Amino acid sequence: MQTIIVHAHISTACLPHICKYMYIHIQVSETEERKNAQAETARRRADKALSDMRNYYNDITLNNLAMIGTLKEELKAKDEKLERSEQLLGSVQAENK
Repeated sequence: MQTIIVHAHISTACLPHICKYMYIHIQVSETEERKNAQAETARRRADKALSDMRNYYNDITLNNLAMIGTLKEELKAKDEKLERSEQLLGSVQAENK
């Protein structure tokens, strides 16, 4: 087995360029992390807003359905009362003839 040793010959003149590249790379990475964090925050806010709207409209729908049910019951009771009143009126009119 043979070991290969590679010597990297970097001149001191290249060091500022390498350091600048590393600095820029770090800045880009940090900027991407901030961007991703902001995007995640925006996503969470949008999800919460959507959930809040969904709950709001579901509540309105449920309340409306309950009100419709109540109004149907009231209408049925009034129809029954009207029918009884008409029957009573018919019998009273029959007695008066």
